[in-house]
Amino acid sequence: MRDNTIALLGERLRIVRAIAPGLETVQVPALLLQPLVENAVRHGIAPTIEGGTLTIEAKPAGDMLWISIADNGKGAGAIREGVGLGNARLRLRHLYGERQSLEIDTAPGEGFRVIILVPQ
Repeated sequence: MRDNTIALLGERLRIVRAIAPGLETVQVPALLLQPLVENAVRHGIAPTIEGGTLTIEAKPAGDMLWISIADNGKGAGAIREGVGLGNARLRLRHLYGERQSLEIDTAPGEGFRVIILVPQ
């Protein structure tokens, strides 16, 4: 079954991209960000009547690349690491060993943010 969540949100979904100059062509592992964006839309923004904002940011952090996928949706009190977050964490560990991180920042009513740090 195809997920039409994004199409159904229409004007209820706002997307903000804040990519530092020069990072537009930096490659990240294939399909690493897609499930994180999907989680933000499906679990953070879609359940709210007013919709919300998905913010994708990337900037250099020394010799590392800092990436943030965030929504301003309902947030979470307890974090249940499902398929999307779990697979992202495993892939990062497999590809970069200890030279990576995936952190989660959330609170009820304050949105959900995943922050990734990987070598450039």
